Amino acid sequence: MSLEASAEDVNSPLISGDNRSPSAPKEYRANALVSNCRLGHRQKILVTSCILLTELCERLTFYGLTANLLLFASNELNLKSPWPSTISYLFQGTCYLVPLLGGWLADTYLGRFNTIYGSSLLYVVGTLLLAVVSLKNDMLKELLGKNAAHDKAARLVYFVLALVMIAFGTGGIKANVSPFGADQVQQDGPRAIQAFFNWFYWFINIGSLIAFTVVVWIQQYKFFYGYAITAGTMFLAVLAFLAGRNKYLTKPPGGSQLTEITKILCEARRNRKQNTGGWLDGAKSTFGGKFTRAQVEDVKSLLRVIAVFFLFILYWTIYFQMQTTFLIQATFMKLKFPHFTVPAASLSIFDTVAVLTLIPLMDNVLYPFVRYLGFNFTPLRRIGVGMLLAAASVAVAGVIEIQRRNEWLHGGICRQKVLDDYRSASCLSVFWQVPQFALIGASEVFTSIAGLEFAYSQAPRCLQGVVMGAFLVTSGLGNYVANLLVVIVKEASNGDWYPVDNPNKGHFEYFFFLLAGLMMLNFLVFLYVASYYKYKTSSLRNFGREPDIVQQDNPQGYKCRAIGSMSLEASAEDVNSPLIPDDNRSPSASTEYRANSLVNNRQLGRRQKFFVTSCILVTELCECLTFYGLTANLLLFASNELDLNSPWPSTINYLFHAFGTGGIKANVSPFGADQVQQDGPRAVQAFFNWFYWCINVGSLIAFTVVVWVQQNNFFYGYAITAGTMFLTVLAFLTGRNKYLTKPPGGSQLTEIAKILCEARRNRKQNTGGWLDGAKSAFGGKFTHAQVEDVKSSLRVIAVFFLFILYWTISSQMQTTFLIQGTFMNLKSSNFTVPAASLSIFCTVAVLTLIPLMDNVLYPFVRYLGFNFTPLRRIGVGMLLAAASVAVAGVIEIQRRNEWLHGGICRQKVLDDYRSASCLSIFWQVPQFVLIGVSEVFTSVTGCTKLLNSYDVASNGDWYPVDDPNHGHFEYFFFLLAGLMMLNFLVF
Repeated sequence: MSLEASAEDVNSPLISGDNRSPSAPKEYRANALVSNCRLGHRQKILVTSCILLTELCERLTFYGLTANLLLFASNELNLKSPWPSTISYLFQGTCYLVPLLGGWLADTYLGRFNTIYGSSLLYVVGTLLLAVVSLKNDMLKELLGKNAAHDKAARLVYFVLALVMIAFGTGGIKANVSPFGADQVQQDGPRAIQAFFNWFYWFINIGSLIAFTVVVWIQQYKFFYGYAITAGTMFLAVLAFLAGRNKYLTKPPGGSQLTEITKILCEARRNRKQNTGGWLDGAKSTFGGKFTRAQVEDVKSLLRVIAVFFLFILYWTIYFQMQTTFLIQATFMKLKFPHFTVPAASLSIFDTVAVLTLIPLMDNVLYPFVRYLGFNFTPLRRIGVGMLLAAASVAVAGVIEIQRRNEWLHGGICRQKVLDDYRSASCLSVFWQVPQFALIGASEVFTSIAGLEFAYSQAPRCLQGVVMGAFLVTSGLGNYVANLLVVIVKEASNGDWYPVDNPNKGHFEYFFFLLAGLMMLNFLVFLYVASYYKYKTSSLRNFGREPDIVQQDNPQGYKCRAIGSMSLEASAEDVNSPLIPDDNRSPSASTEYRANSLVNNRQLGRRQKFFVTSCILVTELCECLTFYGLTANLLLFASNELDLNSPWPSTINYLFHAFGTGGIKANVSPFGADQVQQDGPRAVQAFFNWFYWCINVGSLIAFTVVVWVQQNNFFYGYAITAGTMFLTVLAFLTGRNKYLTKPPGGSQLTEIAKILCEARRNRKQNTGGWLDGAKSAFGGKFTHAQVEDVKSSLRVIAVFFLFILYWTISSQMQTTFLIQGTFMNLKSSNFTVPAASLSIFCTVAVLTLIPLMDNVLYPFVRYLGFNFTPLRRIGVGMLLAAASVAVAGVIEIQRRNEWLHGGICRQKVLDDYRSASCLSIFWQVPQFVLIGVSEVFTSVTGCTKLLNSYDVASNGDWYPVDDPNHGHFEYFFFLLAGLMMLNFLVF
């Protein structure tokens, strides 16, 4: 993210420091603190990343709550029209009104950090309460007993209480989190602030993208699980915010500036009959008032900003149609497609996609181009363009509504289920709504981002929280205006213009066209107001200037954009020496060592290092998400979809694991290590720790989201993996101009093969070992150092061979553990667990233990004087792997005994019904956790899984993959455990 800019500061206080009133001194000392304290580059990246992640999680929570709020109120709480729409409008309106209070509290009493933190805790409690409210009676009975049930009135009270807590929680965050983030970069000038707000809005839309895909998809089946996810993501928001608590630039509250402004307004009103240039001038001391000229002029500028803000109200009225009228319209369009039903609320992703696409396009193409042409595309001009696009959006919605209703009137009718309600819908596809959502998204890029920038740049530093809150208040008022319009239109048209219960029997298009007309009138008023608005001189001067982005502590002066933070600083000691030493290399290896010299001599700047390692880590994350998304259910796909008989599904799975993605796996980790190896072994170790962490984040997503989708439809699951692999390519190419690379320099394998052949030819020489025959001292052609290096390589390879059985056991997660899982009880309450998703417990174990081992266990054993070498850690991992399959064998005995004694349940696995044991699949958790713990100790590069093919080929009772109920799977598990123990003794 580009956060470097001119050092010129455009943020002056509303009431200037030399003319402030006596009650304001604390505020200005706080401003001085922010202005004079400068964050280092790495600290700046850390704190802005924490703030952006906080906003991402909070927006994911908010949009996950509001996306289906109208349908929850109507279908789950059984509220009649217009109450569902009213609740949705009032809730969102309150969420955007409360920021005024949140900003005032931050500026006056609590400070921004404390306000955000306290509001986040209230938010978490509200989301938990809403999740409890969403529990259905049948789930309550399962959890609390047969007599447990919701009291309808109490449920409604708790629902309202939860919404109030969430509204006040989000209000405290909204008013302060964006200016708090801008505070961290404001010393770098207006371009840095503009860049921050662009990325801030980009993260908002990442959160909404996840909410309108994953969360609404889950809510379509069960509201409780959807709202439980939002409670979890809000908890993550709190953790992300606290992660930077010791690094943030903060300023203490400085007294109530609102009080000062109120005094000025009252004084001006009292002296309004004085002969002055304007009514506010009566408060000036020169006209008998009590305040200085500067103070009054600052209040005038504040009122001019608020006057512009009021013209945003109708824009937000249109914007929030996405969660109300657009949603209602979608439920009466065709949602059902072959093997797939589109959640009505998920169409909002096209708004999000438009924003995510257009923000970088505008920032890197359009805005630089119009500046190049000499056109100053100021915030007010961008806001005007956005208003026109919003008007176009509802106009398009009206046209689509005409087409939808005509289709229905001419017999294009389909019956479909929306949540628990069957509706008579038009056969017009819901994807006809895409243009109206995309136009809303395009309008956001112009209007909302420019509004945030306008609010921050034109606001006085001492009142930024309140001014940002006032900007957000316009969103709340937009919701209230929308609700008022609904009431007026519904009454005036007798329900014909707003037929939410059944749009087929009304004219929804009239309401959309009314909104478009009102927005055009609003736009004309906006043009008039904008033509008279005067920017701050410094901000206007900087709106058209492109900064020179150069990191000062980078000796090469690279111009680059930092996107993340990772600690890769370490000792300068270099442990990466070539296998065959440079001074003793053979002639054919000279190119290789010149290439190595290139890597060692060229130094990456700190910012470039962060950039390229981030690209490589994101590449690996996406690639692993793809790989595990492909392999998680590969065995079931081969058996159920391709109808292959045993042992072919398992054999295909093993062979794919053995040979798949070889070109990437063999090179991406050493390529990443090349970028940091000049910083020494600690930097390389840190890289590999994070590299493995990213691998497991990818697998975590694969074993949750992807396997969930594959459980319903393999096509969509594999389409996701295709998309993530495309993202892998994009992530890797992003750093293509910054990577340290070395050209191919001839095959070291060829050199080793020559040494081995030379040693074999001279093996009869009287030498200390058979390889010594290749040394020049014994008649060979190679130096002593070259031969000794080959000996070292062979010793390492000998250790690697002992990993084969370890990976044989590890790969059971996608084969025998998966087969075992499909014959256990997958049903939990009203939720079906995808059998492949149990692998997340392995991933969670790895993600938890890597930092624990790195920061607690290893330092502790070093402190005790015990040298926990890599080979010792590998040995511990092998024992844990043996324990894993031994536990799996014990579980298999228990599973089969349960089945033999009548504990049988019929369940559907993909399209196949199976007679499974009633033993819960969660009994498998220990074996997956043990595999995960063993990985933390054992996992290194270089392994194969071909041995499994021989295991599978054995025909009989020990490997009954078609029906484990009629065999003894536990024998196979105990066989693996025994073999691993033998392997451990050899090791």
